Amino acid sequence: MSVSVFRAFFLSLSFSLLADPLSFEPRGVANLSTRLEEDSASFDVSGEFLIWFASEELSSAWFSQITTRIEGFNVIDTFSAPSLSFDWDVGFRVGLGYGMKYDEWDTQLSWARFNTSAQNEVSGGVILPEFFGAFLHGDGPDFGKIDWSLFYNMIDWDLGRSYWVSDHLSFRPFFGLQGGSIHQTIDSQWHVVSQSVNGVSIPVNYIAHENLHNNFWGIGPLGGINTKWIWGHTSAYRFHLFGDLSSAWMWGVWACDDVYTNPTPATISTNMPDSTLGALMLRGIMGLGWDAAINKINFSLQLGFETQFWLNQLRIPTFQQLRLHGDLTLQGGTFKARLDY
Repeated sequence: MSVSVFRAFFLSLSFSLLADPLSFEPRGVANLSTRLEEDSASFDVSGEFLIWFASEELSSAWFSQITTRIEGFNVIDTFSAPSLSFDWDVGFRVGLGYGMKYDEWDTQLSWARFNTSAQNEVSGGVILPEFFGAFLHGDGPDFGKIDWSLFYNMIDWDLGRSYWVSDHLSFRPFFGLQGGSIHQTIDSQWHVVSQSVNGVSIPVNYIAHENLHNNFWGIGPLGGINTKWIWGHTSAYRFHLFGDLSSAWMWGVWACDDVYTNPTPATISTNMPDSTLGALMLRGIMGLGWDAAINKINFSLQLGFETQFWLNQLRIPTFQQLRLHGDLTLQGGTFKARLDY
């Protein structure tokens, strides 16, 4: 009896599939696209003006300083390693996009460039250079200065779909690739007044130089979501709040080197093998925007605050002969103009 029951069940299922061959086909788009013109291709161009500030963990590692003062009968030694502060600087990001007819997906390509630098000086007390080349030679400077430069170049490509989840809220989940480079150059100069020879400090007077590179490039998958909430509008204009989150998991390569020279002459070169490691980037931006739709053309402006977090970006060697693991943060204002047609 049980065999006949199963046989009847499968026969009824087969007849139902034959009677309705589209049973497993989608019955229309579940979420309407935000595109102005449905079932048609579109293009977009955008430009962004970046005013960013860079901060990097362990950027104080270029020197340490011991100063001595006397208070009454007490001798007080103070150890310090002041952090290096980068300046606010400007950059740009430009993009091109294409909206496909198929399910109204779109693809975006963008390129971002940002350069910044930091300078500092140190004098007085006992100065100890921290980078491996200068530390290994044993020079004793009474003055030092540094110029630290950072060069950021990144290309993003993604594929996503923007759709309405309510009358005023839209989501655009996306995935794609991110690739590019973050190169850092560190130039320092030392006025040396003593030199250690066989453990004995002798007086000298010369200028020494140290040059380091922390060069990174990588590529890997990118994913995230763009959100937009309309909170005021007319027939042709509307204002919105936006918030975007994304992350990239990259295959990365770090090339680091350190060369110290003085006129005695002496050269100490620290060349470490390239590191091939994973690189993680987290990005978030929030702000206000304005849209205008005129004659099937949409023009939008956005002003927001953006933060990018790069894990373990600084990997130069210090006097311990070990690489640093310093996180890099890029943050600041972003002003964007975009044209869809």
